[in-house]
Amino acid sequence: MILVIGTIIPLASLYFRFEKQRLDNRKAYLDQALLRTTLEFEKGIEEYAVLVSGLRSYIIEIGRIPTPEEIQNYLKNQLEFVEYGHSVIINYIDKNHRFIYSVSEESLTPNELVGVDVSEIRDKAVLERLESFIKQDRIMTFPILNLVEGFAGFPINFTVKENGVMKGYIACIINIKNILEPIYDFDIRDEFRYRFYFDNDIEFDRERVQDGSKVYHNRNDTLRPLQNFENFIYNQTEILGLEYKIGINYKEADKVLSFVRYVRTSAVIIMAFILFSALLIYLFVQNYARAKDLERSNEDLYFMNNLLRKFIYAASHDLKQPVVNIDNFHGLIKRKFSETLGEKGNKYMEVISHNIDYMKTMLDDLLVYSRVIREKKEKGRVELRKVLDEIKETYPGEKILISYDVNANVYGIESEIHRLFQNLISNAIKYNDNEVVEINIQSRISKGRYEFVVSDNGIGIDEAHLELVFEEFQRLDKRKYKGTGLGLAICKEIVINHGGSIIAKRNEKGGTDFIFQLKIYA
Repeated sequence: MILVIGTIIPLASLYFRFEKQRLDNRKAYLDQALLRTTLEFEKGIEEYAVLVSGLRSYIIEIGRIPTPEEIQNYLKNQLEFVEYGHSVIINYIDKNHRFIYSVSEESLTPNELVGVDVSEIRDKAVLERLESFIKQDRIMTFPILNLVEGFAGFPINFTVKENGVMKGYIACIINIKNILEPIYDFDIRDEFRYRFYFDNDIEFDRERVQDGSKVYHNRNDTLRPLQNFENFIYNQTEILGLEYKIGINYKEADKVLSFVRYVRTSAVIIMAFILFSALLIYLFVQNYARAKDLERSNEDLYFMNNLLRKFIYAASHDLKQPVVNIDNFHGLIKRKFSETLGEKGNKYMEVISHNIDYMKTMLDDLLVYSRVIREKKEKGRVELRKVLDEIKETYPGEKILISYDVNANVYGIESEIHRLFQNLISNAIKYNDNEVVEINIQSRISKGRYEFVVSDNGIGIDEAHLELVFEEFQRLDKRKYKGTGLGLAICKEIVINHGGSIIAKRNEKGGTDFIFQLKIYA
C-alpha cells in the first residue's frame, strides 16, 4: 500500500504540472493567433487602401472628374497587380449624395443606382457620417454594407474636386471576402473560429453584414452555424476612421483526461510493474522533454517558412504600386519636359525606363514565385495538348519550330502546368543563337507517371551548372541575356507541388533536355 501511494503521489504531481503547462500553452497559442489575425486584417485593408490612394492620385493628376470609361480602364490596369477578381465597384456620388455613375471592371452599369439618392438605401447614421466626411479632404472607411451586387462590400471614400471646387466623392467598394479570406487561408489546420465587428456591435462575415438590412444572395458563411461564441477573446483596432473588433476561439473544446480515470485504468499496470515505476517515470520525463523540444522546433520551422513565403509575397505585391507610380511620373516628366532635359537628360531617362521595366519584370516573377509556393489550389484534369496549342499560338512564324505529339491528361493545376511549359519554352527561345529555334516535347509513361522531355537546340548548360540553374536568381550570362533568374526556380516549385522532380541534361544538338514527371489523371 505504501509503495502504491508513493507511486501515485509523484504521478499526480507530474500530471497536474503538465496539465497546467498545457493549458498555459493553449492560451498563449490562442493569443498569438489573435494577434496574427488582427495584423492580417489590417494588412488586407491597407493593401486595398493603396489601390484607392492610387485612384485618388490619378484623379488629382488629371484635374477633373473622370468619365466612367476612364475609371474602368484605370481599374482594369490596376487589377492586373492585385488578386481582387471582379469584386470591386467604383461609385461617383455628387455632393448632394446622388449616384452619378457606378463602374466595375466588367461593366459600366453593374447596378441600377444611377440617379438614386443615398438616403433611399442607407440609414441616418451613414448619412451623418457622409456629411461629416465631405467637409474633410482625406480617405475614410465606411461601415460594411450588404450590396445589391450580391456581396458584402467594404467602402473606402474620398472627395473629388474640379477647378478647386468639391463636386462629390468617389466610393470604392470591395468584396469583404477579399479582406477576410487570407485569414482563413492562414489557418491551415482549421483550428479557429472568428468573429468580426465594426462600431463594436455590428457583426459581419465573409458573405453578409448582420445589421438587419436586406441581403441580395442566398449564400452563408459555412463556418457560422458551427460557432460557439463562449470564451472568445477579442482585439480592437482603428483603421482610417473606423473601429473594428476581432474575436477568436478554438473550434474544438479542450479535452481533459480525468486523473481519477487515469489512475483507475492504470492501477493494474502500476501494481504489476511497481519496481520499474521510477525508471519509467524518468524515461517518460526525458522523452517528453525531447518531444516538446522537437515539437517547438517544428513549429518554429513551420512559422519561419510561412513568414518567409508571406515576406516574398508582400515584397513583390506591395512594391507593385510604388513602381507603377514611379513609372507614371517618369512618363509624365518625359512627355512634358523632354525638350528641357536635352539629349543627355533624355538618355538618363532611358536608363531609368530600362530599370523600371526590369523592376516590373522582377516583381512579376517574384509574385508568380510566391503564389506557386504559397497557394494551395484544387487539382483536376489538365489536357496537355490544349495547353501546348495555346502556347504555340503565341509564337507564330517560321523561325520558332515547336513540335509535340502529346495527348496526355495529367492531374494538376492548369494555370501552373501552363506556366511550367511556358517558362521552359520561353527559356529555350531566349538562350538560343540559332537562326531557327527548334523545340521538341515528348512524353512516356514511367513508374505509373508521365515523364516529359522538353528538348531545344540552344546554347546548352555547362555540366557544372545543371543543378544550379534551378536555384533562385541564377542566370547563365547576365550581360548577354535579360531575365530575373526565377523562371526555372518557378518550374522546379511547380513540379515539386505536383509530386515530381525536374533535372536538366545536355543533348546531342548541344542544347538542353529538361526532364520531369507529372501524375496521370485517372
